[in-house]
Amino acid sequence: MPMKEKRFLLAERMAKGFRKPSMLRFWDKFDRVLAFLLDIMHQLDEGVVRWIITQIITVDGNSGITKAQLNAIERLWMSVALPGHQNRSVRSLDDYKSWKAHELKFFIQHAAPFVLKGNCSEGFYFLVCLLSRIGWLATHDEIDHESLKEIESRCTRYVKTFQDYFGIEQMKYFIHLMLHLPLAIELFGPLHLSSCYRPENQIGRVTRKICNHTKNIMDSFLKLQECTARMEDMLTFANSKVMTTAKRLMRVPASPHVIKGVAGTCRLIGQSNVIEDGEAYAEVRREGRRRKECWSRDRVYCFRKAAAEVGIVVRTKKHSQSQQKSEFIVTDVNERVMYIDMIIAVMDCEKKNILHTFVYAKLFRKPDEDEMEDRIAGLFRAEYPHIFYTRPSENILLPTSDLRKHVAFLAWSDDDSGIIVSPPSNIYMTT
Repeated sequence: MPMKEKRFLLAERMAKGFRKPSMLRFWDKFDRVLAFLLDIMHQLDEGVVRWIITQIITVDGNSGITKAQLNAIERLWMSVALPGHQNRSVRSLDDYKSWKAHELKFFIQHAAPFVLKGNCSEGFYFLVCLLSRIGWLATHDEIDHESLKEIESRCTRYVKTFQDYFGIEQMKYFIHLMLHLPLAIELFGPLHLSSCYRPENQIGRVTRKICNHTKNIMDSFLKLQECTARMEDMLTFANSKVMTTAKRLMRVPASPHVIKGVAGTCRLIGQSNVIEDGEAYAEVRREGRRRKECWSRDRVYCFRKAAAEVGIVVRTKKHSQSQQKSEFIVTDVNERVMYIDMIIAVMDCEKKNILHTFVYAKLFRKPDEDEMEDRIAGLFRAEYPHIFYTRPSENILLPTSDLRKHVAFLAWSDDDSGIIVSPPSNIYMTT
């Protein structure tokens, strides 16, 4: 390469933040596309989605959003309930620059098509819905050939529509990388499995254990040693009543009931009481007869909280502690949406061990085509494959091992006759 051209490239690269041209460009057998793993966390969530939110909060900008519409979007967004596995509450759009990647991911995949409906220009809304569907499909647990074709079609359409709407001057590098998503999925599978979500989550865990602002790991270790010694003394000399009172004062949780099976381990947490609901107990008895067992009422207990086999923590609707998290709305192995009324355990005859665990839940179903006109107008905000309206149906009893995912809850109807929900594409790691 001539010296003059090298100087020109060096000056150009330094102006853009680079010190010198990469030596990789001179490797003839080096494939620039296949050699690098596309990270959807930084490319899509931290890149495209954050840029889209910038357009949303810019009043009278390219999105066509007015001040009144922005306030309406903010109200709808702050009313959304996150899935129970999320570790943060919903934060205002004004703070989007400090959002973590999984917050950006949740916004575009689940909330954006709902909160922007009717509050922005049609062209901008179309782009947001395209991006929402691409992100959801690209990080789904399983991606078949039909889904891959849909991703490829939507990515191509997104890039073309983006250029037509915003202009070629806004064609950022992370927008161009949308065209490479189908190839990355074909090579590496669902993109959340090869993203930076898991490594950065582990880094966060290590960091929090080593240094928690005012406490370092040695202080925590010494305190744990002291607590262990004191607890050993109490176990040796104290009676059961003293131990119960001490644990309550120290906020030590009671030992949970645990059942281990082929699907995993289910832990039942909190206070329990004998089942009182007649309809629920009738379902339990029918299940017992189906298994050729007889379960008397005094062996069937109800709990408030459980850590299911799949790893999610669920609560009953009555005992859900936060309005910002939907810990009681879940899906099962058949992707049916339901909310949990009761968490039920069947004990052995001596009432010492758990034999089976179930949830008694209200099932929600999508309306049939002939019922679509009967929907409440307030809920006719978003109809997308992964964001949909459901109506309550019958009550069902199913094993806790059939539970799969928490569901993002977007809106109730005024008379509780329907809800809009959005199941996550996967149980992704939060950063």
